[in-house]
Parts: sequence; structure tokens; C-alpha cells
Amino acid sequence: MAERSSLFYAAAGAASSGERELTKGVCYCCKTALAAGPRGLLVAAWRHVYPGNLRDIAFAVSRDRGQTFSSPVRVSEDGWAINACPDDGPAIGVDGRGTVHLAWRTVIGGSDPEGALFYASTTDGRTFTPRVRIPTLGAFNPTHPQLVVDGRGRIAVAWDEVVEGRRVAAARQLIVKSNRQVDFAPIVTLSSDGPATYPTLAATERGLLAVWPTGGETSVIRARTIGVP
Repeated sequence: MAERSSLFYAAAGAASSGERELTKGVCYCCKTALAAGPRGLLVAAWRHVYPGNLRDIAFAVSRDRGQTFSSPVRVSEDGWAINACPDDGPAIGVDGRGTVHLAWRTVIGGSDPEGALFYASTTDGRTFTPRVRIPTLGAFNPTHPQLVVDGRGRIAVAWDEVVEGRRVAAARQLIVKSNRQVDFAPIVTLSSDGPATYPTLAATERGLLAVWPTGGETSVIRARTIGVP
């Protein structure tokens, strides 16, 4: 079924172009992530269906403002085989130097599986750093990661997970050192007065802005700023 699903790209405005197919084999319920960087850079990431129903993250890059894209490459061989669509795609951001940062969910653990969030980056669009697990609040199934890179190159990730029967949204900064080792700032719980799902992040001059819905029949959109050191 996944081979019937394709990823397409098109542009409007001054860069107008007709839609064209980039690849087949896309996990069609998982969101596709697209981000722009310096010097005409466009990058895309999505959950691809590889042989054996492996649902790994794929990546393509354009260096001419979307006129052409590279052939897809695999970000990480996670080995998650599932005959279903996880409905949980990757998140992506680009810093001022053109380094691409990605976060995504997968399932690990073999006979005792658990969900986990991971981070990797690339400077050339072909090779990626080894995946690094993002510590969360301790639940076995964190979901819906979102990633933002601010004007100073600071990286933050948000997600949601079920803690003691309640879905909680949280965020934390990722500190990437010069040797590409990753440290993590303390977790910030976004809401303490009710459920929170699908958080998203935006960079502003006053810090990071987090926005999330509470879910349910009477869902409310909430927002708050998060200070970043």
C-alpha cells in the first residue's frame, strides 16, 4: 500500500513550479517536515517504508531553492517494523551554518518494546551523526516531537507523553558541543493544569514560544514562553 503513496513538492509565488514527485514508498499518515536554510537550502524529512515494513526516517535536500532534490537517504536504521502507519512523523530545523537538525520517534527494545525520541544532524545532507536518545519524562511512549532552531543556533525539542494517566507536554534544550556530543538542559513541563498534546515551538526575540491544545471535546489552545539560557 505504501508504494501507492508518493511525496510531492511544488512552489508558489516568485518561485512558482508545478508539482513533481520526489519519491514513492511514503508512510502517508505521518507528517512530512520541510525547512529552509541559508543560500537557497531546502530540506525535507519523512517516515519512509523500507522493505520488511521498516518505518525509518528518510531525508532529501535541495540547494537551488527547490528546483531539484537529492535522492532520498536514510537518517538512521532503527529497525522498527510495523504493518501500520504510526501517524508520528519527524521534525526538522536548520541553523545559520546550514547544519540540519532532526528529531523523531521510533520503537526500540525487541521483545520488550518501548517508544523513544532520537536526535541526529547532518552537515552535508548525505551522512548523519549517530542517533542520540532524547531523555523524556520516563513514560514508555513519548510522541509527536517538534524541533526549533533559534537565531543563535540554540536547539529545542517538544513532545507529549502519558504520565500517571495524564497526557503531558514538555520541552527541553539540546546542547550540541563542538565534537557533536549532545547534552540536555532540564525538562520544562509546559502545562500543569490539565492535559496537553501536540506541542509546537517557535523562536522569538524573548525566547521560545510553546503552543499546545488541551485535547478533548472542549479543547483550548494554550501558549507560554520558555526562557533559554
